[in-house]
Amino acid sequence: NLSATSKYLWCCGGDSQSFVFRVRLKDHRVEILDEAEIFPINTATAIHALNDNFVIIGGDDGNIATYQNGVFNATFIPLTPPIVINSIKAISETHWVVGSDVGIYVTFNAGAVWTKTYNSESGCEISFHDEMLGYFANALGVHRTTNGGLTWVKIFDGPGDIITGSALSSINPNRIFFSEYTTVFGSVIL
Repeated sequence: NLSATSKYLWCCGGDSQSFVFRVRLKDHRVEILDEAEIFPINTATAIHALNDNFVIIGGDDGNIATYQNGVFNATFIPLTPPIVINSIKAISETHWVVGSDVGIYVTFNAGAVWTKTYNSESGCEISFHDEMLGYFANALGVHRTTNGGLTWVKIFDGPGDIITGSALSSINPNRIFFSEYTTVFGSVIL
């Protein structure tokens, strides 16, 4: 999973053991950021860099970690059974939106309180244009929020398959791209 800022390409992943690293865009130097002892997520599944100094990482069992100014801090979404995070976005350092295998969760206080704002039986890939306008795509379709993730409205029927990624056009926030395993779709959102 990848996220880019002005100075770095941030990467996470793993198979029973997580890794988090960043690539400096200036000279392509790779910097490993975590060790298993200080990073609590068994498998990192999603990452989003708000800026060069604030990164949020999600993973199995609802685990979340922030990386701020060189320090990891752990939190989690306290649910039973635990969720698998597919997509994560830091809208600000305290407002986060998480797409999971069971729906969308939002926090406005850095993970102290979570609110489930959408139920789903498939993974949700999230993209945000600004603090209020965002989209998620899953097998059921594309949904839009205009209030920071509190409510969602379906605006496009889905392909009926598993969505593996989504992104907004940086030029036109009404254009969203989403992908299945081997196909990329583009859709103009009205």
